[in-house]
Formats: sequence, structure tokens, C-alpha cells
Amino acid sequence: METMAATFIKQEDTPTYVALYRVSTNKDRQALSLPFQKESVQRFIEVYGGKVVTSFEEEASGTSFNRAVLDKVISACNETGSILLVHKLSRLSRDGFITMARLQRNNISYIEATSPHDSEFVK
Repeated sequence: METMAATFIKQEDTPTYVALYRVSTNKDRQALSLPFQKESVQRFIEVYGGKVVTSFEEEASGTSFNRAVLDKVISACNETGSILLVHKLSRLSRDGFITMARLQRNNISYIEATSPHDSEFVK
């Protein structure tokens, strides 16, 4: 009797990301911000690899606690098992600790495209 053995080829895990681009409600400053953020995230992907599975754009104050788009970002990260990718921490939030605690409660990891090797302790 001939036995057939399954052969499994381990493929290198490709990280997946959910990108968040946030512009402030100050119209004068946001004109160049969105394209710059997208370029920064694209450079990160080109250098470090991975794939942006979905992205979100938000026009909101970074100090606001009621952010429907951030809720969608968290859900997308959980549903896809992806890492949150932002240009800089300031684009994620201006209330630092509160948002970081929220991400941690939801088991969301994040990376800043401009400083991907920083520890979460220095952010």
C-alpha cells in the first residue's frame, strides 16, 4: 500500500497593515498633510515589506474622544489581524496615553512609518 505524504511549504509571513491618515480640522494646515502621510506609509511598505489591506482617512481633531473612524480602524485591525500603521503618532492622536491604552485593550499593535524601530515605551 502506497502512502501519500502531504508536503507543506512554509511561506514567509507577510505582515498586513491597516493605514490611518488623519488630518486636523484646520483647513490651512491639512492641504499637504494627507498626500505626505500616504507617501510616508508607502515608503515604509517599500522598505520593510508587507501589505496595506485597507486604509482610512479621517478629518478630526486629534484630541477628540468620539472618533467613528478610529472605531472602524480598530475593528479592521481585529478582523484582519493587522497592525495599525500611521505616519506619526500625532496622526493617530494628540491624547497619547488614552489612545494607546485603548489600542492595548483591543490587542492592537501599531507602527509609526517615520520611526518603525521605536519601542512603545518611547512613544
